[in-house]
Amino acid sequence: MGVLGDSGVSRCKERAYVRQESGDPWQFSNPRRDGATVPYTDADTGDLIDEAVGSLITFRCPLGQGDPGVTLSCLVSLIDEATSRLHDTLVEARDQGYSWDEIAHRIARSSLSTRYRYAGGTLRRRNPGPGHD
Repeated sequence: MGVLGDSGVSRCKERAYVRQESGDPWQFSNPRRDGATVPYTDADTGDLIDEAVGSLITFRCPLGQGDPGVTLSCLVSLIDEATSRLHDTLVEARDQGYSWDEIAHRIARSSLSTRYRYAGGTLRRRNPGPGHD
């Protein structure tokens, strides 16, 4: 399981809640857990990305399944959308009282690099959507 970070080098040595791979589809875990306090990649992340890429290919180019060029275009589209949403969600987190340290922890960056990257100037929504001035 990889942990996202500034250089991709940081590693998470332990998580509070580890998904048990028992093979039992009816085994449940604590619904109050917060497995998103630190970003990381695992089988769930990979499965979700595979499904999103496959769906996007189906919507945009149904005959492009298995074509690496089509897959690249769809991956870049998803990355761009996620990047835009990251900024907007960061604004919402600040609006709801998250500190820069808490946000830095959630996005696996140092507090200093988070402030440098996101706090410069005024922090506003990039794409407010239709009907907003």
